[in-house]
Amino acid sequence: MFNILRHYGVPTKIVCAIEAIYHNTKSVVLVDGNVSEEFDVTTGVLQGDTLAPYLFITVIDYVMKNAQLYHTNEHGEYGFVTNKRQSSRQPPTCVHDLDFADDIALLENSFDRAQSQLVQTAKRASEVGLQINITKTQALTNQNTNNQTIQLDGQNIKWVDNFKYLGSMMLSTTTDIKVRKSQAWKAFWKLKNIWKSTTIPIKLKINIFKTTCLSILLYGCESWIITNKLENTLNSFATSCYRIMLGIKRTDKIKNNTVYETIKEEPLTQTIQRRQLRYIGHCLRRNTNEFINMYALYTPKSGHGTRKRGRPRLNYPDYVARLINNDTPPTIEEIRKTAVNREEWRKIVVACKPRLFAVE
Repeated sequence: MFNILRHYGVPTKIVCAIEAIYHNTKSVVLVDGNVSEEFDVTTGVLQGDTLAPYLFITVIDYVMKNAQLYHTNEHGEYGFVTNKRQSSRQPPTCVHDLDFADDIALLENSFDRAQSQLVQTAKRASEVGLQINITKTQALTNQNTNNQTIQLDGQNIKWVDNFKYLGSMMLSTTTDIKVRKSQAWKAFWKLKNIWKSTTIPIKLKINIFKTTCLSILLYGCESWIITNKLENTLNSFATSCYRIMLGIKRTDKIKNNTVYETIKEEPLTQTIQRRQLRYIGHCLRRNTNEFINMYALYTPKSGHGTRKRGRPRLNYPDYVARLINNDTPPTIEEIRKTAVNREEWRKIVVACKPRLFAVE
């Protein structure tokens, strides 16, 4: 670890200070004024240590860069190709991996290359004392596996149809909302005494609801594509909760508009769509070389691949364009140009109203 820090240009003085904290350190235990004998500390970097995140991501970055280097030498261009090679001066654009601390997603275009990438990553990780947890590693593909296997240390990696990455389900917006809604209902009913209380003001109930339930439901909502069906699902969850807080029964036949007026809240999907526009604006104002800007509104070029027969599903760039103007959706270039101007983009966010989209 200390050699890696030096490799990244961390000053020797700082590296020595860090090494003095973690290398050959000893501790004693003080009990009732009596001090024990010294013993070696072998736990390494402690969880919660302010240095731990910095040291870990530095080591992970070193591991992934080495894995990419060896993988490239063996197979040539590596990673998931997002834009094909145009010429010798215009190489392909690829995404090799997505990392958040120790949650790493490796991306490849074929089974053989995926196998090689996994082996190289595990090998480079072992060189710095890290090990891939095989039981927590899963494989997902949009191709027919045809009994293809990906192995690590002689063990098969499990094929799955869907998995959770950083709290969100990867298969589709529908599956993610289904899981999120279930978790939000569990959180809601744990506080049923608060919702049904007649002494707690409704404004306080709403604030608690936003903190404890909506924060769970709307986690990762910036990447959702909300169709008519999903809009009804989300708004129905919110209005059902509001009715319980207000003590309104289904037999009372009170319309949702009356509920919204009473609690002074807007439909939940309108809140989500404003969040989405606000988030995409932040992405498009980042440096043009950053992945978050490059792929925020990524659309494959013609000839990049084929789609299944049938009505195409609404993709994310088109969804964002229709959020801005459903009648005459702007182009991606127009969206990027507008997002650079914070004031203009803020006007778009404020003016956003719930949009109705076809069912997937």
